[in-house]
Amino acid sequence: MAAVVKTGWDLLRDAMRVLLDASLDPGTLQAIRERIAADPAVAELKWITGRNAGRFRFVEAGVALRIARPEKTGIVVRRIEAAVRGTVPHVERVLLHVETPASPHIRYAMPLADPTGTISPHFGEAPWFALVSVRRADGLISEGHTLANPHSGEERAKGIRVAEWLVDQKVDVVLSREDLKGKGPAYVLRNAGIELRLTDCGTMAEALAQVRDLSDR
Repeated sequence: MAAVVKTGWDLLRDAMRVLLDASLDPGTLQAIRERIAADPAVAELKWITGRNAGRFRFVEAGVALRIARPEKTGIVVRRIEAAVRGTVPHVERVLLHVETPASPHIRYAMPLADPTGTISPHFGEAPWFALVSVRRADGLISEGHTLANPHSGEERAKGIRVAEWLVDQKVDVVLSREDLKGKGPAYVLRNAGIELRLTDCGTMAEALAQVRDLSDR
């Protein structure tokens, strides 16, 4: 009789352990995975795991962030944690292991008034944008493109749409003659970890020379 009772208790204990501490189901993990990857500052979601402990959920993930300034990491992490909690109920803890990709290049974007390199005084209405990759090691240009602004003709929120487009172009720094502080495009860029710098330069060549001069100091 004692052996039967012990066997029954062992089975019950093992069943309770599975219920109280088990991996999150694939659907829940996928929802969390998609929510983390959707954050504009996330360059790559490397791995994710999660478990249940009773009614509570614990999530752990490794992410690479595309952030020019390390001091902004905490803001992004807190935003992702809040987003995960808003996606899945009863999340007790979200633990993110963060790394910043050590790219050998810095990718700059500048609004242009013409394809020859004149910097536009406007951001959203600029007909062209220059995308230039500069090597961190020596400040030399490794790649450059001039692209037509796909949103310059839109009537509303063109600045925000341009900012979202630049996020998709994986830009690190935006150089602008227009002060965007407190405006929608600035919030979009900041949330994606993109640095926004004011410049008084008239041409793309002058702006890049100024950037190189500042980096050499």
